[in-house]
Amino acid sequence: MDIDSINVKVTGNTYFLEKLERGEQRTIRIDPKADSHISITTENEKHVLTIDTYLDQGSTGGSIKAEITTDSVISFIHRRGLL
Repeated sequence: MDIDSINVKVTGNTYFLEKLERGEQRTIRIDPKADSHISITTENEKHVLTIDTYLDQGSTGGSIKAEITTDSVISFIHRRGLL
């Protein structure tokens, strides 16, 4: 199922992803303005998904890969370190 109207939120910034088709992958760079977790809202905030990880404002890089459905986080991997 496609996922429409996705917002990825961290402290101080929100990133809008218009639509993800089933199986599609998207990469975005996020920049929290303070220590933060990641929230994903879908379908005009019908669902709020929280990626249970901690982003330190002073960190120098890393990556997070999350697999989501319209109403849940299936899995995520957080790799810390330089990009």
